[in-house]
Amino acid sequence: MKRFRSILGIFTIFVLGMIAGACLVFVALRAVAYGPRHAYQQGGGGADGLANLMAWQFSRKLHTDPAQDAQIREILREAAQEIKGVGDRVAPELTESVSKVETRVRAILRPEQQAEFDRMMMKAREGWKKLQARTGKDR
Repeated sequence: MKRFRSILGIFTIFVLGMIAGACLVFVALRAVAYGPRHAYQQGGGGADGLANLMAWQFSRKLHTDPAQDAQIREILREAAQEIKGVGDRVAPELTESVSKVETRVRAILRPEQQAEFDRMMMKAREGWKKLQARTGKDR
């Protein structure tokens, strides 16, 4: 009976150690994963959220003070708006270039390859539309 109690006690200590370790890992991983997501969402998502996330990373790694944080956040928001403007100007040219490439590639494919290529391109367009819809509040 004594031997059984000893084994049970060791087993209980082992199980409690596993539970404590799992809890610590959970808390640590949650802190690592939650910080960036919170910074992005706090910025409102989109370009402002990305600017806020980058400012959070700068603050964390460079140990900036609150005044520097505010200035960096504003600089990054302005840069995000500039980049968005460039994207809006370049988007028609990119669309035209992709269309030309698609036409040229399709021309050299066999009919069964063309069908698969068309499915691939349709899937890519759907993905692009979903991405644009998700970031649509930036536009």
